[in-house]
Amino acid sequence: MKQSRHTLEQIFQAQVDNLTLTLQPFTIVKYQYVARYFVAYLRAEFPEICRLSQLRRDPHMLGFFRWLCELRPPIGNPTRRQRLLCLRRLLDDLAAQGHQLQPGLIIPEDLPTLPEYLPNSLWLKYSKELAIKTFWL
Repeated sequence: MKQSRHTLEQIFQAQVDNLTLTLQPFTIVKYQYVARYFVAYLRAEFPEICRLSQLRRDPHMLGFFRWLCELRPPIGNPTRRQRLLCLRRLLDDLAAQGHQLQPGLIIPEDLPTLPEYLPNSLWLKYSKELAIKTFWL
């Protein structure tokens, strides 16, 4: 598939439009957001990129991951993870449609870990034990 006839914005928007057939509106907003910000990042940092086939893991994708980490106000790991998953889905779908993309632009190790929380009952148990031990010391 020739990519030179369409801009990156048009390519990503067309893919997001395809997703509107099967996904909920709130989910589509997430895909629109990540597509818009990814293309804006590329335009600002790598204006020479005009085709998907030019994308490389380093520096383009790794730079975008870093950019997400440096946003102010900062976003949490769950939000960053969700945005990377959306972008990976868009890139995978575009590759499946015949766009020339390098494999492995986003790998599982790129996804931030999610926080692990203790269940409330355990937290209360340990906090009470700690309070009792602290009181009697």
